[in-house]
Amino acid sequence: MVALALVLVVLVLVFAAAVLLGSGASYDLSVLGATVPVTSSGVFLAGAAAMLVLALALLLLVVGLRRGRARRRRVKALRSAAVGTPGASAPGAPAAQTTGSAAPRTTSAPSSSASSDRPAASDEVTSTRDDDSPTTTPAERSRLLDEADEATRDQSLR
Repeated sequence: MVALALVLVVLVLVFAAAVLLGSGASYDLSVLGATVPVTSSGVFLAGAAAMLVLALALLLLVVGLRRGRARRRRVKALRSAAVGTPGASAPGAPAAQTTGSAAPRTTSAPSSSASSDRPAASDEVTSTRDDDSPTTTPAERSRLLDEADEATRDQSLR
């Protein structure tokens, strides 16, 4: 793969040099009813610039989509933690972990007795915060959800 990439880069550089150092003949280009005199190297450079702008736009689109997906996952995890339900995971399967540092990680397992008021040891919510508390209270979950909403609003204003 690397060798093929290097060969392609060399071929593109040779082609670009040939076009740029080629004939300096001028051509008339008609754009939206206006006639513009251009050279072959000018057309080549305009195409290269358009390609770079397109590549940058696609990169920004992909990054924005990934950020949006990560933010939605983070908010969903915080909301499910605030409600006290595991995310969209199947019973017995670990809940999806988020990449955010403020989001709690939860695991769920089916309870052996449905009438038990105390959560099973495997249902314990562990926090990724700096304090050593093994569980989060509903107030803490609500605070985390509010923080995520504020972060979402802050990012959308940028």
